[in-house]
Amino acid sequence: MRKNLRTPRTRVLLLFLCSLCQAGHGAPSRIVSDLFQGSLADLNAGNASAAAAKLKELVAVEPRNGLYWFNLGVAEYSQNLLPQAQQSFAKVIALGSPLAPAAEFYQAKTLARLGELELARSQLVAVLNRQVPPTLKSEAQGGLAEIDLAIDRESLALRAFQDGHYAQAAQLLKSTEYLSVDGRVLLGLSLARQERFSAAQQALEPLVKQGWIGVEKRDEVESLLGKFRESGMAEPYWLSFDFAAGWTNNSFVDGQSVTPAPGPLWETSISIGKTFFRKPKWTVKVGYLFNHDDPTAAPELRLTSHTVELPAVYRERYFESMLIPYFQLQDWNGTLVAQKNGASWKNTLSDSTFEWGANIDVSQTQAQDPSVSYLTGTSYGARPFFGYWWDTFYLQIFASLGKDGTQDIYYGDGSSLPLTHRYVGGGLRGIWKPSQSLAFFFNLSELEKNFANPSLPNGKIRTDLTRDFSLKAVYFLKSTLSLYALGAWTANTSTLTAGDVRDKNYDLYTFLLGFSWSLH
Repeated sequence: MRKNLRTPRTRVLLLFLCSLCQAGHGAPSRIVSDLFQGSLADLNAGNASAAAAKLKELVAVEPRNGLYWFNLGVAEYSQNLLPQAQQSFAKVIALGSPLAPAAEFYQAKTLARLGELELARSQLVAVLNRQVPPTLKSEAQGGLAEIDLAIDRESLALRAFQDGHYAQAAQLLKSTEYLSVDGRVLLGLSLARQERFSAAQQALEPLVKQGWIGVEKRDEVESLLGKFRESGMAEPYWLSFDFAAGWTNNSFVDGQSVTPAPGPLWETSISIGKTFFRKPKWTVKVGYLFNHDDPTAAPELRLTSHTVELPAVYRERYFESMLIPYFQLQDWNGTLVAQKNGASWKNTLSDSTFEWGANIDVSQTQAQDPSVSYLTGTSYGARPFFGYWWDTFYLQIFASLGKDGTQDIYYGDGSSLPLTHRYVGGGLRGIWKPSQSLAFFFNLSELEKNFANPSLPNGKIRTDLTRDFSLKAVYFLKSTLSLYALGAWTANTSTLTAGDVRDKNYDLYTFLLGFSWSLH
């Protein structure tokens, strides 16, 4: 805890120094005297803001009065206005005031609280090498001991952090009176490694907000805080909403045998959840996803996700397991045709450069309209992946395998279109984030689909090769609101052609503009 300037020993020191300095000045005017006495009363009562207001009036009238500058520095120090306090104490020293040794002492304390421990230590040593009052000497010796303890604890904490003992590092850093700028950053990182993200933000944000940090480190700290806010890691609850509208050429309806009829496309989703279990190196997050999609009046269920998950942002080896139950509704031109319930389970192990793991998905789809009863079945799949970081760029290679249990379509004329199939394939995903406000996502994949039953009436075995490519640009207006543009292309090559029950050879193009809003 920070020491309060109103301790008994400090009050005695201040009163002594004030009387010493007043002895060197002529008698002030009645107005100036009243202002000064009022400022002393405010300081003694703990009302540093009121005292500072009076003292600013005094230094405007008597800019060469070291006593007024000194007390202004004390008032600013009490309000945690450390850069301003440092300037006020520097003014006392520059004026050659009898209070200069005391100003050097408080300037050293100010520097220590600003994180400049070595500079503060040097200044306290200089104070101790002078002839100063015993009370001031005692205070300086105590301050020097506190700074030496802080330097030693930071060294021990850095060693503990490097060995992976993050709780011990944080405890060492929180047990000292002062912390250097590097020590504050180390405290924030130690708390983040324990997934105490709110506490990590509280440790790091003052460095930026109060200007206690240089430009070279400010960018690093702001980047880390930005990652906390983007990923919602600072809070255990989340709520997000996504809406997009655009255009599709609808070519997958009848393939190349019929000229497609382009049409509008809109998508929306809501996600809510809570992280209910957390401890170092392990997290379990559970949420419930609602998704509503209106692609067009198509004969097949298309529940395609155009989002790419942001990978882990913390550069240490850890294991994460995320379970997301979801509920999806399929709407075709205003008619609810199917409901899908499922769960996705993602397991990830990562370090500072690599990330590897697997996604497992199981779902049950149930048709809601008798005319599309084939939209019923159980599906499952797995997607093992391996990712690699290059500073602002992330690349992931993955494999996909599983089964789509959607039932085959049987038409009134006795023909049938196979839909139940197994699939295997893989692809690449990438993220490039050139700045805090801009990000690009891409997804490239290829799947081979082998259908269980032959088509009728020709009895042809259906085999498809599906290639997908999507590119998404996201602009972050702020940490909780973003705009995006998405372009996607799907090319499907099938053994079913124009002479079969349906031509499944097509090139599908989709373009969407949307926004995402989140609340954590």
